[in-house]
Amino acid sequence: MAKKITKRPQGFGEPQIPTRAVKRFILALSKQAEGQYTVFLEANLEALLLDQSLQDALPLVFKDLTQGKDSQTRHSVAGLFVNLGVLLRQFPKGIPWLNVELSIKAYNLALQVFTREAFPEDWARTQMNLGNAYLQRIRGERAENLEEVLVAYDRALQIFTPEDFPERWASTQVNLGIAYRTRIRGERAENLEEAIVAYDRALQIFTPEDFPEKWARTQMDLGNAYGDRIGILVFLIFFDTCPVIILHPLFLDNFVGRRIWW
Repeated sequence: MAKKITKRPQGFGEPQIPTRAVKRFILALSKQAEGQYTVFLEANLEALLLDQSLQDALPLVFKDLTQGKDSQTRHSVAGLFVNLGVLLRQFPKGIPWLNVELSIKAYNLALQVFTREAFPEDWARTQMNLGNAYLQRIRGERAENLEEVLVAYDRALQIFTPEDFPERWASTQVNLGIAYRTRIRGERAENLEEAIVAYDRALQIFTPEDFPEKWARTQMDLGNAYGDRIGILVFLIFFDTCPVIILHPLFLDNFVGRRIWW
């Protein structure tokens, strides 16, 4: 059973920012087995105060735990914040949009230590997680969030090459395909082509022999991308041949924005 943290007065002289409670939680989290993170968070929701004040507390706690510390300590704290980001992003309780915002905050703080020069693999892994968080983000403009996703995944791929990290490279390619398939900016047809290319690249590693489940999931993603591509072609051909019919409100209500299955 997860141990509860005793609730104490909050903040370093600033009751509105629960720095002490957050610091105690993070230090206690570092002692938990990875499989117990969610249970531990559930047991300490009240002490942690999972609300918007946590967004202000996280940077203060990160600074307190890393400033003036040796490289190994800074690395451990940054890794802990990445784990916290993953935990919050996947946490089923609390406020969904806030969990994602806190996750993004935690990843960005970790990136202050996990630079590409000092810790390239950790930097790439954190960029991957950051991209995943922006893909789930509820707040902000959806189109802008998706652009942030693409930037983060492209950064991760600077380190996760097929030669050095084949499985992570393939996983990032799948995520990149998802991002391009749902992208709002740019030409829809070009985005779908990028998605198809990314899925095809992933399938170079995710073979049915070595990764049967990931191969099957990627094949489904690829099939959906091709389905969307066919939908665009049919729409364009139909628009070209039947411009009067396609502009009829009844047609638009039943066609535009819906997926076509053939």
